[in-house]
Amino acid sequence: MGLFSCASPDSGAFLARKAHCSIEARKLFPVQFENKLKSYAVSEDVASGEVDCNSHSFGDFIKTKCAHERTTKLHSVQKLESVDANEEKREEHAVACARRMCMKEVGNFECR
Repeated sequence: MGLFSCASPDSGAFLARKAHCSIEARKLFPVQFENKLKSYAVSEDVASGEVDCNSHSFGDFIKTKCAHERTTKLHSVQKLESVDANEEKREEHAVACARRMCMKEVGNFECR
């Protein structure tokens, strides 16, 4: 977002101007969907290959109980997603336009 990342314009007056500017931004930067390959990390509970055994004696008998150890395995999954290529440009334009309107009408970038 560049220059706008420092300000946190969240006043009602600013948001009203941004909504007005969003109409122009949508005309300049229409919705344009494109497919992008995105990667996600996925965790999976799997057997580690190790076995943990405990033995207890009961008189002449020994009872052994074993359990397979578990571990978490991370792997990457790729997914094709449809995203709006112009979304960030529209947002930047609407914020810049609203800030200009606020400065002109109120004397500050946040309309406060």
